[in-house]
Amino acid sequence: LRNVASEEITWQHFVETGATIQLCTSMELFSADLDLISNVARTISILSTHDACCECIIQHANSFRSITKIFNKYPGRQDIIVRFGYALGNIIAKSDTARIKLYKESGAMGAILNLLENYLDKDLEQMKTTSNSSLGQKSPEWASDGSVEDVIIKMVRIVANMSMHQDVGTGMTCLPIDDGDPARAVDHHNARDGGRFVDLLLMVLRRKSVNESEELVMSTLSTLNNLSYYAGPEAATDGPFALRQIEISQVLSTLLLTKNEECMVEVTRVLGNLTRSKDVRDYILEIGGISQLVRCLESENKELLFTTTGVLVNLMADWDKRLAFKENNGVQRLIVVLKNSAEGDWRLASLVCQALWNFCIDSTHLYAALGVQPTNNLLAVLVDLLDEERLFGITEGTEVVPDTIADTPEYRLWEEFASVATNLLEKIEQ
Repeated sequence: LRNVASEEITWQHFVETGATIQLCTSMELFSADLDLISNVARTISILSTHDACCECIIQHANSFRSITKIFNKYPGRQDIIVRFGYALGNIIAKSDTARIKLYKESGAMGAILNLLENYLDKDLEQMKTTSNSSLGQKSPEWASDGSVEDVIIKMVRIVANMSMHQDVGTGMTCLPIDDGDPARAVDHHNARDGGRFVDLLLMVLRRKSVNESEELVMSTLSTLNNLSYYAGPEAATDGPFALRQIEISQVLSTLLLTKNEECMVEVTRVLGNLTRSKDVRDYILEIGGISQLVRCLESENKELLFTTTGVLVNLMADWDKRLAFKENNGVQRLIVVLKNSAEGDWRLASLVCQALWNFCIDSTHLYAALGVQPTNNLLAVLVDLLDEERLFGITEGTEVVPDTIADTPEYRLWEEFASVATNLLEKIEQ
């Protein structure tokens, strides 16, 4: 079956004949047979790239329990661990049902975290003893035995995909670690697992360079982004994420200095979620992070401009952050972004206008708040970008926009921009 599975044309037959289900039953009944488990791992890792095969594995009552048992039984067998890790990552990437099923499987999260911790320890030993050229390699395909770092990547990916389910993400980030209610013992246990996982992610980011271990660092940042999405101001103050948000911000602030723009995009995505907290905003100000964010606005990378502006929207909620932003010429940089990028990206233009609106929301005299020249520049840019005739050929006085224009995605995005931009323009003209 292992050899047959290597041919894509056979995958549907694995479903129709029940072979996928039988593989799951075999690993449940014969987990002590190392040769069998090794072959099942190879086969399932291949089949996990096929949606219907994944569905069969999910439907098997004890498939996740069996994989958890194998994780605990053979932690040192990198070939087995990396293949089942690859398969699990694929399976739960495609199914919300699989995410919550794995999350609720007794001992599954603990087994994954134990493997992650053990392989981080192995990785540290390798770093101490050798400059192993395999570290930082691109993740192998299903047929590879995998490196230590590849196991780490696979374990991180499993939890990242699992946390895409709202109940999982909330349970790992927002619930109190212990509020004294015995009826919530399961919630407390899940929250402690969440805290342990975040600690391991921070360990990765402290040890690893994006230049040497790009896939691992990017995967770790993406996972933090998934988790931080749930950790809003309403989360428990003693929840795993709230307790670590400054520590997370400290680690991220060092990555803001990287020249890898894709890494900076992921960092600013996480900061966009974290800066909903005033404590994090205060920390960003304290370490001089606003000047680095302003430098990000000089990039030509549209995604980095968007994520950075998202952070600034949050920072502009506080007067002291506005002052630092102005002192670092942030207002002028935002206006340049608006002028250069708006017509190609109305979402970015809307976000820039929102950041500028937040900057001047408490000001009664915008020329004093923004400066005379920046205000005049902004005024000219806004008037130009709100000109429907120039942009869409809609003459002044037209009461009903033709459907051929109004129904286009670009016009709808422009309308959202125009709503924010008009408010900003009216505030300038007051």
